[in-house]
Amino acid sequence: LSNNSSYFPFIKPYDYFYPESNLSVVLVFVHIQKTGGTFVESALTKSGVVGFPCRCLTRKVCNCNFKNNIWLFSRFSVGWRCGLHADFTELQECVPEMLGRLEHSKRSRRLVYFTLVRDSIDRYISEYLHMRRKQSFWNGSTLRCKGKSPPLHNITCDFANDVTNASKYLSFSRYVNCSHSLSNNRQTRMLASLADLDCYTHLNEWTQPIPSNISISSHQVDLLLSAVDNLATKMATFGIIEHSVYTQYMYRMILGLIFRVPFVNKSNDSWTAEAYKIPGYLPENWESLSEDRNRLDKAFISFARVLFSRRLAARLRAESSLPVRWRLQLRRIDSNLLISDVYLESVMSRYLTRLLQTETKRRLRLENTHSLSPIPPS
Repeated sequence: LSNNSSYFPFIKPYDYFYPESNLSVVLVFVHIQKTGGTFVESALTKSGVVGFPCRCLTRKVCNCNFKNNIWLFSRFSVGWRCGLHADFTELQECVPEMLGRLEHSKRSRRLVYFTLVRDSIDRYISEYLHMRRKQSFWNGSTLRCKGKSPPLHNITCDFANDVTNASKYLSFSRYVNCSHSLSNNRQTRMLASLADLDCYTHLNEWTQPIPSNISISSHQVDLLLSAVDNLATKMATFGIIEHSVYTQYMYRMILGLIFRVPFVNKSNDSWTAEAYKIPGYLPENWESLSEDRNRLDKAFISFARVLFSRRLAARLRAESSLPVRWRLQLRRIDSNLLISDVYLESVMSRYLTRLLQTETKRRLRLENTHSLSPIPPS
């Protein structure tokens, strides 16, 4: 894909940051299936963020109000108010009006979107295992675009209606052979502006397999570029689940979120790792089948990794708590090494974890003695 310079996404200067949060901000989390979003939502609400209260009872939905205003719009804070795993298009159309209804008031709000992404193939396999294990196909997703949902027969795979057998007998070949599966290129589609792309008119093109020797179509290019542009300009920040400590640091620096419980890097979830290791669990050609059906997602995640590493490097080079020699070294190396060099990431992650934990303890001590308001990120 990267050989086609007409749509290669790295040519734009996407390295700048959005303004940081203030009291008029409502954080909106775009939760893409099987990216680790449940972990992030739990960290935001149940584990908690210093200075941003969430009152969680036994039910999943927490009351996340600050000075009688909702500060977080997510599944764990308000439920699926805009639809099950609502994508960026649905959220943009729904959130402003929904917040007014939930708060029973009109006020000036600044919606700050953020999300979490994951390696395209790991995510795809994880979704397959989720369908087998939990017999869940997210049939309740509304997929609204311009106020309308696409016809069910255009978006539903045949195995999604076979609720008695799908969980136990859903083979990988049956999973990948649904021509219009919403699992294919899911991250790209869910972060694109579908209203600008004729909504779901071109779904079959977006989800069809693309072998490595085949050029992608103009509609596929449009979807990819829309997602790339939104990730870079309409998401205040984003995380990569494989780099959780860096993700926590970026959420802290851009959104001002001081998590009570530190994030820990995890290379993969246990179910996905098991599927890779156990002979016969996946067919021999599972990797090529998965790559063909997620060609757009692979290009999208490649861009996300480059953008993430550049923004991370820019922040770290200005991080006054880092030793000067480290900051000088970060100016000399390729920023991609921060997420591609295992040793460098382990060293930086240990240091950042200590840094973030120290800040959390300091803020908690203050919270115990004062009515603490959120302090803008440094």
